[in-house]
Amino acid sequence: MHIFPISKIPKDSLLQLWVEYCGIFETPYSFDVSVALSAVGAAMRRNCWFDQTDWHVYPNLPVLLVGGSGTGKDTAINRITRLLMELDIVPIIGGRSPETITDILYRQQADPTVAVIKAGELSDFFGKKDYQSGMLQCITDLLSN
Repeated sequence: MHIFPISKIPKDSLLQLWVEYCGIFETPYSFDVSVALSAVGAAMRRNCWFDQTDWHVYPNLPVLLVGGSGTGKDTAINRITRLLMELDIVPIIGGRSPETITDILYRQQADPTVAVIKAGELSDFFGKKDYQSGMLQCITDLLSN
């Protein structure tokens, strides 16, 4: 059983086409749907929201793919990253320090600012190097705003 059943994906939608396209690969269905929904949220920026009377809920979707070696995590992420880069919808950040990430976001001067942060290995991304010391707090703050 899929986490997000294929029957719930709107027919004749971009998401449906993406899932069908990804069906020729050996990546897990849940990986393909998750990265696609995350990309849609990034592409919409903060221009769409669910009104909750006192606040807005934005369809931003941070995704963390978990699986053993060779399960298709990088393949799913790389496939959607290439698409986003080709469409030039959002910048792809591969920064390894809080300063690099915030610098790229501030240089955008876009309203609203949005980016995709591609991190192959979580332990490497948050790392133990001196220049990575504030990475966890930086990402937490970005996802909270």
